[in-house]
Amino acid sequence: MHHLCRALVEHGHKVDVITSRSMAGTPRFEVMDGVEVHRTWFPGKNALGWLAHAAGSLPSSMTLARDADILHAQAFQSIPPLLAARARVGVPLVSTWHTSHFLRLAENPITGYLLGRLVQASDANLAASAEIASTAERLAPRSRVRAVTNGV
Repeated sequence: MHHLCRALVEHGHKVDVITSRSMAGTPRFEVMDGVEVHRTWFPGKNALGWLAHAAGSLPSSMTLARDADILHAQAFQSIPPLLAARARVGVPLVSTWHTSHFLRLAENPITGYLLGRLVQASDANLAASAEIASTAERLAPRSRVRAVTNGV
């Protein structure tokens, strides 16, 4: 994501990133390579912590989306606040699915259903592998998920 954001800045775009303040001592706001990084409250690395982080990111998401041309979610908890922002400002939401955590959660009937709803709610979906793309399409059969593998 860092390279994508930097490249957009180099091409003259304003880029804001909303992320968790999961590391003690990190500033709430900083500019890194021209990218404005906004860190929001993060109570813990567990299901309730991620839900609380999503709720805590809602004000920043709503404010920053006003000037956005596109919204891009890189984590599950990013999608609900960006869905609310999209409803207000009417710009597309792209969601990127990655990590084995997604594959593990997809196997659980409850979390798999919820992930499928998030895939379906996004305007476009990207996945870090063909396996993740296939799993996401299984969870949301009417959605297309494009695999874009990382160049490592």
